[in-house]
Amino acid sequence: MSSSIKVGIISDTHGYLPEVASDIFQEHGVSTIVHAGDSESERTLGELELVAPVIAVRGNCDYQPSLQSLPSVAKCAIGNSLIVVAHKPDDLDCALRRLSQQERTAVKYLVGVHGHTHIPRFEEERCNDSVCDESSSDASTIVLCPGSPVEPRSESAPSIAILTIAPADSSLPPQAELVELIA
Repeated sequence: MSSSIKVGIISDTHGYLPEVASDIFQEHGVSTIVHAGDSESERTLGELELVAPVIAVRGNCDYQPSLQSLPSVAKCAIGNSLIVVAHKPDDLDCALRRLSQQERTAVKYLVGVHGHTHIPRFEEERCNDSVCDESSSDASTIVLCPGSPVEPRSESAPSIAILTIAPADSSLPPQAELVELIA
């Protein structure tokens, strides 16, 4: 059985990437980094690219012309999971509802990633009307928000996340570690 896959998750950097965030992604050996919007800077995405390939979506504060071409929703199959990324939680819910049956059944797990709230979150949601249809009633979706490494809210600390995904031939669910940043 092949080894697990590490994915760095970050959001709401608002023009500044703390060096400690890049260091943590490197230490964990992430193979991909997901930026869930509000980078506000092409430079920030470029700095992340020096660590690993980046999947990024456009956030509500990404006004720069160079960021306007970022998609509002991104999807990427990694290991036994499909990662669906949108900046706002409501947009993520909509994107999950719009997944085709083929997309749902091609992998064992759905991982929804959002930003915008600046509040870390990792939870499993059982299938319900907001994310699933009747034909996938046993499915579950993991929902993850890494918080913000620069502007945390609601008494949370600056944070990012490391998502560990099992290989395609495994039934192990994705696991997330929310990492508080200490400068």
